[in-house]
Amino acid sequence: RLRFVGEDPIQLVSSYLPLRLCPELLSADFRAQSLYRFLEERGIFIARGYRTVEAVGAGAEEAKRLGVATGSPMIRIESIVYATDGTAVEYYEAVHRGDRTRFRVELVRQRSRPTAGRFGRPPAPGAQRFGVEVVPPGSPAGTYRRKRAGSRRG
Repeated sequence: RLRFVGEDPIQLVSSYLPLRLCPELLSADFRAQSLYRFLEERGIFIARGYRTVEAVGAGAEEAKRLGVATGSPMIRIESIVYATDGTAVEYYEAVHRGDRTRFRVELVRQRSRPTAGRFGRPPAPGAQRFGVEVVPPGSPAGTYRRKRAGSRRG
């Protein structure tokens, strides 16, 4: 999926899901609907996941699709998410234009009840919010306005 803000390509995404979980994926049109909402409507609920974020240079194909020079700064995200029953549901790779994207993570800490156990207390329950903010062209860092990213197939 090639995602845009206005006419500008911002992100290139590849998602891999086991077809056996949801064969209707092959005929779904995700230009106007969320993948996770689509899955939830079919009884598949995402419970947790892991993401890795790294800085990389744009490869030739990524540069072409995103309209930047080969080697331009990119932010690469690799992710795997699991359903409530522990089934791996999606493996995700995305590259974001480094000149137009900034990530913000909000950490929320809540008190947890101590539990007895060999390894001590479990991690505190809580939430982590992960968002993407798109920086308009030519905007110095910190003086941008937020835009919601839309998606298009490409």
